[in-house]
Amino acid sequence: MKKNTGRIVVSLMLLVLALGVMTACGGSGSGGGEHALVGSWTSAVDGQFWYNFNANGNGTRGLGVDSESFSWTTSGGRVTMTGSPSLYATFAEGVPQEVWSYSVRGNTVTFTSDLIPGYEFVFNRD
Repeated sequence: MKKNTGRIVVSLMLLVLALGVMTACGGSGSGGGEHALVGSWTSAVDGQFWYNFNANGNGTRGLGVDSESFSWTTSGGRVTMTGSPSLYATFAEGVPQEVWSYSVRGNTVTFTSDLIPGYEFVFNRD
């Protein structure tokens, strides 16, 4: 009986470890759960516009030296960025935010507007 109990405990520990790794490297939810976006990104077009997505769900974006902060979450291939009214044009329940579909391929991320058809931006990982 002791051998079986030990195997069950080890199996449960491996399951918990596997679930933790899956969540950290690609799950949805808070910004920290979406590993693919974490990092610094610069516009592929002009190199002036940039994003920093932190693992804790906070971030900054800006143009040149001007920047503003935001918080971010992901779900279903979309990123929601919530920040200050001067940064965001759309509002959800009185909270300024933007929602973009995104796709990460290698060191490139493409953001596609959920509000304006054909409106998309491409960024390269720094």
